[in-house]
Amino acid sequence: MTVLVVRVNTNHKFLLINIFTVHNELNSIFFTRKVFMLKQTLRLMLLPAAAAVLVACGGGGGNTASTVLSGTAATGAPIANAKVYIVDSAGRVPTGQDESAGIALVTTDANGQYALTNTMLSGLSGPFMVRVVGQMLTESGDMGPAVFHAVTAGPASGAAATVNVTPLTEAHAALTLGAQPSLAYGSSSAMQAVTSTRLAQANTTLVGALSSVADFSANPNFVSDPLDATPGAAKTGNARKHDATLDQLSVSVSSGKIILADRNQDDSNYANGPRVEIVANTRTVATPSGAISAKVPAIESEKANAFAQRFTTKLADGCDVTSEPTSLAIGLCDGVTNPSSNIFHANFKDKGMSSWRWIRGWLSDAFETTDLTGVAVSVVSTTLGSFVADDGQRVHRVLLKFTKDSDVVMRQILVMDDGTNVKAYGNQKNFFFYMAMRFNHKADASGSYPYYPKYEQGVSMMLRPWFGAQNDVIFGAHITGPGLPTSRQANGVVVNALTGGTDVNRNRLTAGVEVFDRRSFGCSAYAIDPSVYVERNTARWPTNGVPDANGGHRWRPDSTTCNPLFDLLRYDVQRDNAYVLPKKGDLYSVTLYLDAAKFAPNTSVQPPAGALAAVSKKNSDGVTKSVLPYTFSYALPADAFDLPNSNFNPATFGFPGVSDATRTNLAQLEVGQNLDVTWSRNKSTLADGAVFGSFYAGRYMSSYDQWGTYQSTASPLFNYDEVNGVVAQSENYANFTLYNHGGTATGLNGSYREEDVYTASNCGKVAAQKYRGGSVVTIPLIRKGTSPTFTYTSTTCSAKDADLVTAQTSDANARIVYSNQRARKQYVSDRGRLVATSDKAQVLRFSDLISREKNNDLNFCSAYKGFVQSRQVYVQLSDVNGRQLMEMREVWWDFPNKQPYPGATASDRPNQVDDPLYLTNTSVGKTGYNGERGFVHAVQAKQGTQCIPKVW
Repeated sequence: MTVLVVRVNTNHKFLLINIFTVHNELNSIFFTRKVFMLKQTLRLMLLPAAAAVLVACGGGGGNTASTVLSGTAATGAPIANAKVYIVDSAGRVPTGQDESAGIALVTTDANGQYALTNTMLSGLSGPFMVRVVGQMLTESGDMGPAVFHAVTAGPASGAAATVNVTPLTEAHAALTLGAQPSLAYGSSSAMQAVTSTRLAQANTTLVGALSSVADFSANPNFVSDPLDATPGAAKTGNARKHDATLDQLSVSVSSGKIILADRNQDDSNYANGPRVEIVANTRTVATPSGAISAKVPAIESEKANAFAQRFTTKLADGCDVTSEPTSLAIGLCDGVTNPSSNIFHANFKDKGMSSWRWIRGWLSDAFETTDLTGVAVSVVSTTLGSFVADDGQRVHRVLLKFTKDSDVVMRQILVMDDGTNVKAYGNQKNFFFYMAMRFNHKADASGSYPYYPKYEQGVSMMLRPWFGAQNDVIFGAHITGPGLPTSRQANGVVVNALTGGTDVNRNRLTAGVEVFDRRSFGCSAYAIDPSVYVERNTARWPTNGVPDANGGHRWRPDSTTCNPLFDLLRYDVQRDNAYVLPKKGDLYSVTLYLDAAKFAPNTSVQPPAGALAAVSKKNSDGVTKSVLPYTFSYALPADAFDLPNSNFNPATFGFPGVSDATRTNLAQLEVGQNLDVTWSRNKSTLADGAVFGSFYAGRYMSSYDQWGTYQSTASPLFNYDEVNGVVAQSENYANFTLYNHGGTATGLNGSYREEDVYTASNCGKVAAQKYRGGSVVTIPLIRKGTSPTFTYTSTTCSAKDADLVTAQTSDANARIVYSNQRARKQYVSDRGRLVATSDKAQVLRFSDLISREKNNDLNFCSAYKGFVQSRQVYVQLSDVNGRQLMEMREVWWDFPNKQPYPGATASDRPNQVDDPLYLTNTSVGKTGYNGERGFVHAVQAKQGTQCIPKVW
């Protein structure tokens, strides 16, 4: 896009016009959810011409506006194309400025520079507070809101004032105001604290805490000293040294504190390592883990630029990452990934990623294409800190810019200097894991459990499947620590007819929670094992369809989830005495379940040091694997949200405000259609001063291919498929001949005798055969009557003998028979994309979403149609800490006049009658279909860019 920047030379009264092409697309992966690995896209929108003009001239040259306030907005990298707002001592703003509508008089240029004129500030009086609202690259690699402030006494008479806006001026403003700047902005009473003395004291205090890196002046002033954030420029001269100081500090906000962490360490240490903490309300500064370290000599600029040039050259030769190669020397991006190209070191490993996986995750997903041919690489900064990696090698954090056509992606990468070349090296860690705080508002919910709580709040466990550069290694993980369960249902203990170690808590944990890889079930990330909630059920699932009076039913035992969140509210943490919310810096123990089949003696890959002997673990879907437990510690990077109380108001709290029109679009969505998503709020400031901006928009879809499982109305003799009106017996999973459990071919015409099946079948036995992916299970029934008018009544393995005795009191012919029934198959698709901080709308394009799916996958296409459908669309706001505010709109499907389980008198979805957006039955292909629960719905598979009927 084109940005017009106009400057005035007041001495010669002429206009200098610079025209930039600035179509930045800063993309990144956010693992979810982590994570699965998620991406962030910043698309800079075309500015109105009036918003780009920094100065104005009167007619005929008689009146000239002059710059009175100017400066640079930066975090080390420039905060480009950001809106600049200003308020005076009385809370007044310039004519034409309207932050609520997103209207600013000026924006920053590509280097973060801005200027305000005397005309713009006419009628205003100092002191002033400047606010910059833009976007920044966070430590996770995602784009987050860059909302920073600076306070100034204003320009002296006849002179212009320099007012930079950075994380350091944010800290300076907090010390000056005695309050979080985001909360004090616009408050005339807060501005009364701004005096020349207070400004000087705040600067002196901050300089003292940062003396080791405040090397850009004999008397540093973070607000008014020259600052040059031009990307790629050498770090020489005081203005560039000022920028290098910003580069070395990672900013976050926690519990009313502004925290500046030392980047001369791995980012996993930021929460508890050397850092400066500014406490606004007491105007104090602390260094709880020691002072910030001095700047480490950066990688030589010439070598860094040569590294970027080699990267560019090899990408120009061709790079396609559609399929992961079997080795580094094989594949369509070998020229980039092969160590002989001197781009990636032979030992490269970053958070478990190989060089190919790094390119695929951090570049391909960001550009939304697997063809990276022609991407250009350049160096933005080489001074983002340095530390010693896990293997003892010193690495340097550099910021690179990747450009493809008009799209731009910014990425940090850890490099080393081997004496000849700079090469990508990584942090040498074997895995990617992080925990993110999330607060979710379900706007359409009734507020009742287990299906309709209005709020979800807790900790998302973000994990990726790779380990030590191998993919698909991590089966799941066990996490313990503050805020997580301190006890679990013990092995063999029965609560509400569910047995610990079998029905719940299958791996016999004593504390904590588990997450498991559910990608094969259509999820985009690892998901929490929901049996942890089932353990908190204080009563059996009620037979009248209404949760018990005390709201104790937290989760229905047979339900699964794609959610990586441990929900503090659903678990009802306040039930426990002395419960405290998780806080930044809390330590957790994480045990990864590494697939033993990926290591020796099964392969040539040796297990990592510290891995324990193989044990068996069962996931939430009942799949058991042999795994190697591998444990490490993790420090929480941010505070949990406060739990909502009875006075909580979601309308004013700061959720995105997803529109009713979006929900309507979701309900009407068909295969091949795009989904338009809109929301009302792209920025929220919470009571602790944390600022959130737009981050992600996605949609979740789920359906089953049959109504229910083990339903008494699903007769064992029912024919489930027809072809042109003719029963296809070969596909009937109730056919005892095909799915025999112990019978012998001694019946009429050599067929299996049903009596043999009834008699010999084991109760609960799962057949080796599967029908359309759904397991065929043998279950008991009580049969009464005589042929051809038999009736069948459901029973259980434990109750069948007693039920038979009861039945024979009225029918001497009653007997126990066994029915082969199919467990219904669920299809789930959870997909979306990250958005710019300033966005209030996004289009989830069908073509984009289906392009990410594997051919022949059933989940994405089959989630659109079927039984018991669930659809959700959600928008997330994020802050610099990676915390998320999410709002969800939902539509469900229920079949009319059917109960969700025996004895129920109400639907699972209590709003069905009054809500016009409830989904309708979408099953097809059965002549005269009238709601039989056992019917199997047709499904579709992904082929290329289309969904086609699955051929079984």
